[in-house]
Amino acid sequence: MVGSDDRIHSYRASGGIEQWVNEDFLRRKLSAPIALNDFIAVADREGYLHLLAPEDGEVVGRVKVDGDGVSVPMVASVIAGGEGESARETLFVLDNSGNLTAYQFQMEDSQ
Repeated sequence: MVGSDDRIHSYRASGGIEQWVNEDFLRRKLSAPIALNDFIAVADREGYLHLLAPEDGEVVGRVKVDGDGVSVPMVASVIAGGEGESARETLFVLDNSGNLTAYQFQMEDSQ
């Protein structure tokens, strides 16, 4: 959940106990967060898409989407893979310039 002050809060589904808070984006006018398989995604008025680890809220990735920002909700969908490819979760981002971009993410091995 994103609060009115742009703090991102994560709560346990069972019991509603707060797990973590991320205060890195104060006054950035964040979009509603969206959960992907391995990430939580939020976008901001400065045009950045931020990926957070669901376990602790740490930023694990960032990409500049558009200089005019992002203010509409993002949409995630599973896109079927081609022959021999598995389906992948895709994030669609509509920026304030009217461009629609699809993103697919994967974690890089840290070894």
